Parts: sequence; C-alpha cells; structure tokens
Amino acid sequence: IIQHALVEYPGNDANNPAAIVMDSAAPFIDQNIVRKSLHDGIWASGTAAPTIRDNTVQDNQGRGIYVSTSSQALVLNNTVTGSGATGIGAGGGSMIIEGNTVHGSVGTGIECGNATARFNRVYANGDTGIIAQTCDVLNNIVAYNGNGGIHIFYAGNVSGNQVAHNTSPGDRAGISSQYGPIPITYNSVVFNTTESSVAGVSIYYPNWNGSSGPDCFAYNTVVGQVTP
Repeated sequence: IIQHALVEYPGNDANNPAAIVMDSAAPFIDQNIVRKSLHDGIWASGTAAPTIRDNTVQDNQGRGIYVSTSSQALVLNNTVTGSGATGIGAGGGSMIIEGNTVHGSVGTGIECGNATARFNRVYANGDTGIIAQTCDVLNNIVAYNGNGGIHIFYAGNVSGNQVAHNTSPGDRAGISSQYGPIPITYNSVVFNTTESSVAGVSIYYPNWNGSSGPDCFAYNTVVGQVTP
C-alpha cells in the first residue's frame, strides 16, 4: 500500500522510469500526490494488477499514469494534469479506467487498449481526447481537445459520451472509428471544429479485412459542427 504520500521531483534512469514503479505486483495506490517526475508519474507493467485510485498526478514530464499489464488493473477517480505526454495510457489485460479527470496533457488525454473507459472527464489536452483500440468507451465527457474527441480502432463500443468543442487539423474532430465494426450510439456530438469537411462523426473501413458484426450508428445527437 502507498497511501497519503507526497512523491515529487524523482529522477529518471533505466531501472526507475517513473516516480512510482510496479512490476508484477498488485498494490493499492491511493490518495497520493505524484508530481514533477522527469519521466512518468505512476508506472505498472508485467503481471501487475494494481488499484490506482484517488491520486493527484501532476506536471510530470512523461505520462501521468501508464499501465501495461497482462492482469486487470483499476485506474479510478484520479486527477491527472499537465503531463508532458499522454495523461493516462493503459493496455494489455482487461482494465477499468473510470471516473478520472484528465486535462492539460501535451499529448492524448487517455490512450487505452483492451479496456473499458467510462465516466471520465477528458478536456483541454493537446492531442486527441481518447484514443482506444478494442475498448468500450462509455459515458465520458470529452471536450476542448486539440486533435479530436474520440478515435477508436478495430472493435468496442462508443456510447453515451458527450463530445463537444474539440478541434482538429484533420477530419476527426468529434468521434471517428476505423477498421470496425464498432457501434456508435447515444452520443452527443456538438460544436466541434475541423479544417476539413467532416467535423462531427467519421467512420472508416467498417468492414475492414472482411470483419463483420453489429456495426451501427444510431440515436446520436450531432449538431453545430464547424468547418471552414
């Protein structure tokens, strides 16, 4: 257990890539302040199955929280701000990324694979709000990000999200899916801005590589997008 600690100004070397490092362990990381690392804030790998909850992770030069494991990890109710790269990066085993606030990252807000990202608030990040590969992206607020709101690849489900006021130099300011089939349902996509002609929702290659499944776009609200 690491709880109620202040971890700040840690260095960076090959053996310690973050302020808090977990390798094949299942600790409880709760209510800490982790800031001003020269690399990542919190980092887990191997078969680690941590619970990372209610932490403030701020102004780290790398990623705020990075979890790459073959086991289930829980990343819950953290506030991640001012990261020099991605705010929360997670992939590997089945993971839950829930209830986090991620803003002010130089890179993507949340980037995940084989995970469920739900009830997060992701805003004012320099790159895409949420990038997901084979994930369920549910009931998030994604706003004011610099390279689109939600971008999802290969499989998953995008439902119940509020995606607003994101901008993009390309063509994915609101929600975009690629290499589906991926259901996109019950989302609110409003007032996103792009330099191309598609600002709200874009769907690319829904049956890529012969894939098939319940690909659908239904019950969404898409209004007020802005293009040149």
